[in-house]
Amino acid sequence: MDALPTVCEQLKKGLDLSNKKYLVLFVDGNSKDGSKAFLENQGFWVHSQTKKGMRNAVEEGVVLLLNEGVDSITFAQPDGNCDLTKILEIINPFTNVGLELIIGSRYLPPAISYDDDLISKFGNWYFTKLISSVSKHKYYDAMVGYRTFSSKLVEKMNLIGDSKIWFPERFVPTSLGWDPIISTLSPLLNAKITEIPITEPARIGGEVKKQTIKWGIGYSLQVLYVLFFLRRKMRKKLLP
Repeated sequence: MDALPTVCEQLKKGLDLSNKKYLVLFVDGNSKDGSKAFLENQGFWVHSQTKKGMRNAVEEGVVLLLNEGVDSITFAQPDGNCDLTKILEIINPFTNVGLELIIGSRYLPPAISYDDDLISKFGNWYFTKLISSVSKHKYYDAMVGYRTFSSKLVEKMNLIGDSKIWFPERFVPTSLGWDPIISTLSPLLNAKITEIPITEPARIGGEVKKQTIKWGIGYSLQVLYVLFFLRRKMRKKLLP
């Protein structure tokens, strides 16, 4: 809740919200701090997730947007650590150049992260190296949630529903997000990818809701599944 006034102000600066081509959706985790009422009073579309967990929140939001016929989706976190005044920098290239994945990179110079600590910096470095190796695409920042991707890419990745890609959740008591697996699968689907340097501010208030060990194990298992089981199948499928 602490960050929402800043988030809303930045969104209004970054986007022409009167332009109907932009749909802004907040997914609320049924919080009790007044977040939903605040956002609705600001004029934003708010969805209260019906199933618990980060993956379900993401999926419900994506499905709602796909049902509206959008051609691309932009992810951003409402913690103040995404500079939303820069949001068009990861939207306009999609429209103008035909890209399928645009990442607002914290580590592509001259961008830097003011939200990192030693553990998160190492984790982001480790997964970026791992995902780059498996996907055969050199990323600077494979993990960041600030990104735009095409609706067609969502269909190709087959992430909605009970996809096998979510199997680590059966072994690790957590709910995984979409960002690492999008980065892993996109190059294997021959998606056109770019990174745009966007400095990451420090988050505003609240606690960092990271499950470092659980997510580390879960995302590692996902990437290894792609490496040993899925990558070859995908390549064969894409052959002419």
